[in-house]
Amino acid sequence: MLAALVVNYRDLDVDAAARLHGVSAPLLWHLLSDGSAVSGVVILSTCSRFEIYCQIPSDVCVLSTRSTVLSALSNCSGLPLSRLFAIFNQIQGQLLVKHLFAVASGLDSVIAGEYQIGGQVRRALSDAQTAGTTTGPLIRLFQEASRTAKTVATRTTVNASGRSIAALSLDIALSVMRHETLAAASVVIFGTGAYAAHIMEVLRGQKCTAVFVFSWTGRAEDFTAAKGGTALSLAELPAAIAAADIILGCSGNGARLDASTLGSWRQHTTRPLVAIDLSPNNDFDPAIAHLPGLELLTLESIRRAAPKADIETLRQAHDLVQDAVHRFEEQESIRQIDTAIVALRQHVEGVLAAELKRLHQQERGAAVPEASAALRRMAQQLLHTPMVRARKMATAGEHHAYIAALDALFGISVDLPDHPDSSPGSAELGVIPWPYRAQPCQPSLHGESQAAGIWPEACATRQAAAI
Repeated sequence: MLAALVVNYRDLDVDAAARLHGVSAPLLWHLLSDGSAVSGVVILSTCSRFEIYCQIPSDVCVLSTRSTVLSALSNCSGLPLSRLFAIFNQIQGQLLVKHLFAVASGLDSVIAGEYQIGGQVRRALSDAQTAGTTTGPLIRLFQEASRTAKTVATRTTVNASGRSIAALSLDIALSVMRHETLAAASVVIFGTGAYAAHIMEVLRGQKCTAVFVFSWTGRAEDFTAAKGGTALSLAELPAAIAAADIILGCSGNGARLDASTLGSWRQHTTRPLVAIDLSPNNDFDPAIAHLPGLELLTLESIRRAAPKADIETLRQAHDLVQDAVHRFEEQESIRQIDTAIVALRQHVEGVLAAELKRLHQQERGAAVPEASAALRRMAQQLLHTPMVRARKMATAGEHHAYIAALDALFGISVDLPDHPDSSPGSAELGVIPWPYRAQPCQPSLHGESQAAGIWPEACATRQAAAI
């Protein structure tokens, strides 16, 4: 069974976001080395979300698993367990699949249709595979999420306005600066990770050549050697910022440029400056917004300025996601029933082999090969209908009825493998009760009733149940 714990950074303060952002690697190790029931983990950590996808046995209580995972997260991050219980929501079943497919397609991003999240989903799976924490169901889930994202991108225009947050932030900076292009702009980037590399690509596309890179951890030289730009030392940083048009933070390592330091570096310049902070834990002190001649852009202000995707386009994209969810569940259901089909085939082939052996021992003559062929054809015909029915019952969620029939008719005992939707009630709702929040379904920033990955129809179901 698959379960996910999800939180959106809009529910976090700056300190909590910073602590979560750096614990992915140790958390993977903690979850799989403490003797818990978790057998596989993939962690999706971006500037706007932190999500933990786990595989657990179907007979394990998901609430206890939630406690186990959040306890490990508390140990790794230093955040109080009560705080984590308040902000994390657990989803499973169909809602888990739907949530990840929508996330990978950019439909749950700060900017609807943002394409960069697809690469982050692929990287999350790759990192987990490198760490050896994946399982077959988790791999299939994330791979299908990536395929769904490609389908949405090619069959709708949702990505037309869904530029990356970095690209949109630079466009906003241009409007603030009242420049037509970035070709003559001087840009200082804080950070050397994957997001910094993406920003370098965006700047190259806009013909910006005066790009300087600073790293608190001393990685700027290696980064610029591979990606371009000019590396800055700490001694060179003040002069570069005094001459900059844009400074852009995406390091996410906890170091922060404070307002007093930035103010002292800029005290002898009247050059306007746009500061873009794309780090979930803030590379720049929010107080810099009060410095003269400086405009601060944050993830929240960028979200407010993002173009609204067309309603019909979003509907088409969500329909494609829902179709992909149904196909994935059908494939997983058929995969699950394959164990029973193999057991039935082995049973019939065993009976056939015994009968053929008896035939060859007792009979002689030209009729034996014909009789053998006839028995084989009969066995195949007898297997055909049960195999077809198995797949139909699997897609209808009637796995256990089929298994019970095999046991009653043939004495064949089959243990079904875990399935993402195998827990009671998960196909109906897929949401674990959340007693730590009085009103679990709040209006989201996108104007929908959606709480950390809980879709509107699930919220309506829960509210109706509460009434």
